[in-house]
Amino acid sequence: MIMDFHRLLPELYGNNSCTHNAHLLCHMSKFVRLWGPLWTQSTFDFESKHGHLKHLFHGKHHIIKQLLFNVDISMTLQLLRPKLVEIEDDKTIAFLSRRAPRANMNCIGNHVYTLGVIKQAKLTSQQCRVIHLVSARVFFRLYILC
Repeated sequence: MIMDFHRLLPELYGNNSCTHNAHLLCHMSKFVRLWGPLWTQSTFDFESKHGHLKHLFHGKHHIIKQLLFNVDISMTLQLLRPKLVEIEDDKTIAFLSRRAPRANMNCIGNHVYTLGVIKQAKLTSQQCRVIHLVSARVFFRLYILC
């Protein structure tokens, strides 16, 4: 009956009623079979993690890429933190410690991150001759996790 209700939900209440919580109804009977009555279980830990996850992406496009990027950033920053505290100022450490998604951080390679806005810069003629490029990407900070 729960599966029938879930299938009819958009028709009965509109597409806006098709939420994550409505989807969880489909799994309720399995959890009752596994762990007993629902009133004996707490969902606080699950809801807490759900709240954290929803801050790791914005919009409706490339959600998996955004989630993976933000999880990778968090893990990388935890590994880099002892070194960063020694070399960075308090303002930068505070920025890196925020729990919000890193809007000004970009992954440009495997465990290579930039901090700040990436700018395209025109090189001088001498620089062009040395590296055989006309332009380059310029970063405020560049961190490489080794």
